[in-house]
Amino acid sequence: MKVDIWIMTRFFGKFSSGLGECGILLETTVKDKPFRKIHCAGWREISYQGLQVRAMVEAMNRMTKPAEVTVHIDSLYAAYVAEHEAEIKAHAKQWKEYKSKAGKMNSCHVIREMSDTYRSAILKELNEHRFRIRKDG
Repeated sequence: MKVDIWIMTRFFGKFSSGLGECGILLETTVKDKPFRKIHCAGWREISYQGLQVRAMVEAMNRMTKPAEVTVHIDSLYAAYVAEHEAEIKAHAKQWKEYKSKAGKMNSCHVIREMSDTYRSAILKELNEHRFRIRKDG
């Protein structure tokens, strides 16, 4: 099974601490029928980069079975860290969690890309604010 995950983030505040939200759209085909699900989450007292990695973990938490996954995200930072074996000091625990979950997939690739179609669908859900804002940490 192939799954495309589209992640869009919004951050309000200082780079080091603020309010962050993410919208995650999962799209696949089941028995020749397209299937789409949107999930939103938010954190307060989170950094901009912390939001990016939290969004990646949150997306992987939505996966219930191994699949061929392509993650499309609006963050160059997240795409780079996810695809490269760099020494990560900031948010190391969360990156380790993401990489562990991604490693359980048949394949998982991350690219920096956002389509207007998916952005519109995610923004609609984010703007309705039907999700809980959690404290980071």
